[in-house]
Amino acid sequence: TKDAFTPEGRNAMEQHSFNYIRDLANIRAAYAPLFEEGKRMQYIPNQGVYRGFIYNDSMAIGYFINQSATSQHLDLHEFPDLPLQDAEQIDLMGGTPIIKGTAVHIAPESVTIVLFGY
Repeated sequence: TKDAFTPEGRNAMEQHSFNYIRDLANIRAAYAPLFEEGKRMQYIPNQGVYRGFIYNDSMAIGYFINQSATSQHLDLHEFPDLPLQDAEQIDLMGGTPIIKGTAVHIAPESVTIVLFGY
């Protein structure tokens, strides 16, 4: 029998899926008040990228889903309702800071989740 509840019981694809869902759950838990009480804003997909935000007065989580086969750069000026250009940015899936700027890089066929602290 197979026990997928332990790392030893998962193949590489199952382990990747497990880690991905675990990371999403950890983001949800770490920012629970924002997810529960924050406002939401969604934009019409552009160039194969679905864009949305959950935000409050001090931070926003941007989620970007790139369905295209090419990388995309999202111009943060496209979102004038949020003060994103000068915000501290952290890639929540990778846990690494992003250099402040006016664009976010989205890899092909991927999901990018960014915390903007302003």
